[in-house]
Amino acid sequence: MTTLANPPRLIIDLRRDFRPSRTVEWLPGMTWRQQNVVLPGKNNGGFGVTWVEIDPTRSNLTLAPFSSSEQTIVGLAPMITQAESHGAIAAINAGFFNRNNQYPLGAIREDSVWRSSPILNRGAVAWNNFGNWEFDRLGMREDLLASNGERLSVDFLNSGYVKAGVSRYTRAWGDRYTPIIDNEVILTIRSKTKLVPETRPPQDVSTIDTVLRQDTALKSGQGSYPIPADGYLLVFRSFRSGAERLPVGVTFELDTSYTPDDFRYFPNVMGAGPLLIKNSQIVLNGQGEQFSTAFNIQSASRSAIARTHDNKIILATVHGTALESSGATLREWSDILLRLGATDALNLDGGGSSALVVGGDLGDRHSSTAGRVNNAIGVFLDQP
Repeated sequence: MTTLANPPRLIIDLRRDFRPSRTVEWLPGMTWRQQNVVLPGKNNGGFGVTWVEIDPTRSNLTLAPFSSSEQTIVGLAPMITQAESHGAIAAINAGFFNRNNQYPLGAIREDSVWRSSPILNRGAVAWNNFGNWEFDRLGMREDLLASNGERLSVDFLNSGYVKAGVSRYTRAWGDRYTPIIDNEVILTIRSKTKLVPETRPPQDVSTIDTVLRQDTALKSGQGSYPIPADGYLLVFRSFRSGAERLPVGVTFELDTSYTPDDFRYFPNVMGAGPLLIKNSQIVLNGQGEQFSTAFNIQSASRSAIARTHDNKIILATVHGTALESSGATLREWSDILLRLGATDALNLDGGGSSALVVGGDLGDRHSSTAGRVNNAIGVFLDQP
């Protein structure tokens, strides 16, 4: 701070200082940390990283995905609001979404229910409450075999990702569906597919589904179609001939497959990407997961979920360096997470979405700078 004369002035220089290293034992099995991480060859003063470290073997701590609303997967809300409404003691923003229409863009599986399916073979993390975790790129496919001999592939389930083909919408999307593009053909299906949560692992038991009716929606965003509680909707986009192959009254079965297959056995799945680290090796391939060139090379605020060499789970964010505020590139973020001890790591949504909530507050940024998000991963304290 200095002063100048003619006229008298007070000059205050503002800069980003190093974040002091801090470790707070929040409760047994959960630690909040803040550290300045310096990467070799980077003359930037280091990256200010904030993270929560959780011991998933603690019986009183569980991690679970959650969304802005339990009634519909569509919608956005501030991270602090979401964490409070779901009773999470800590939370991090998670998967991607379309900020305009508020639709999810990637895998979300909550308590064995697919609220949104994977897209584009992007990275995902899966886990259960027994300490089992899997980090990998995830693909999911549903094959339809009809009683009239027709075969079709269903591309997406409860997804805001739009392309020509067939998508399926269940009550996990909400109780009604509004057309996303013009001229969609919408089939109402009565389903006898049911989830058997008592089995370990949970399994989808498929029986026979029946086409009840067909409708043609002329304009996007106009009208809405009820999603039956005992079924779902099949939405055909730029694929009218496919809908014609499933006339009213025809029955069919759905068969679901996963790549890798192990993901079918996990009740919780969150997709984002790119996958950063697997088996202690950087496996970053943003282009292979169909992220844009700009996304792959830009510096930005970042979020991630990772597993460490001692089997802890960390939820981490970075918002810039001590000398710059632009954030980290994906490669820098991978290197930072390796230095935190990560053996497996998944990049989550970043930029304005990136935020870490602990104890009802954002510990890594001011709440006025954090955008609303569609979904998150929360840490929950089970009551004895």
